Amino acid sequence: MSKNKKQPMSSLGRFVNFPSIIIHGTVKIRHKTSNTRLQRIIAEVLRDLNGYTVPQVLSIASLSGTHKGEVAFEVGVADGLDFKYMDVETFSELVRPLKSRKAFKVLDVLIIVLYHYTKNEKKIPLNFDHHLLRFTFKKGEFNAYLFHMKGIRRMPLEDLLHQIIDRIKGKMTKNQLKTFHIESFRTL
Repeated sequence: MSKNKKQPMSSLGRFVNFPSIIIHGTVKIRHKTSNTRLQRIIAEVLRDLNGYTVPQVLSIASLSGTHKGEVAFEVGVADGLDFKYMDVETFSELVRPLKSRKAFKVLDVLIIVLYHYTKNEKKIPLNFDHHLLRFTFKKGEFNAYLFHMKGIRRMPLEDLLHQIIDRIKGKMTKNQLKTFHIESFRTL
């Protein structure tokens, strides 16, 4: 993930190598919110998810039992062949076109799920999971397509999708927007 390398604005939000043959999870959602407002909410959710850490008990193949640990998230926004780390600058760049009512047709993001456990008061990293998530938008509908790129899927794909969709719904409620209806939800 690059730290805000400058590229043409037209590639922001789209990863040119998004896989089209194998998709590991899909969600189809009907909504009654403008796409620009919905995309602003999604951008805020991704920004808030970036760096979010939650304690979790983890099982580790090489050690018996369970161990105190944590799960954290890193988020990047596609920019052509690369991803920009979701920091304040990238968030501003992402929502700038939405202010002038220019909605994205596609929004691709990289989500890395990081796992650490504690041993002798030290954080020990485990293999991370790397996911590509594509949002597509039509009037009154958006879809999410999840592709698991790398890792052992310590967090089930269904849990990751629910984590994101529930956050979007929660932020819509908080902003007093009409929420949505999940029409279909499937993971492999």
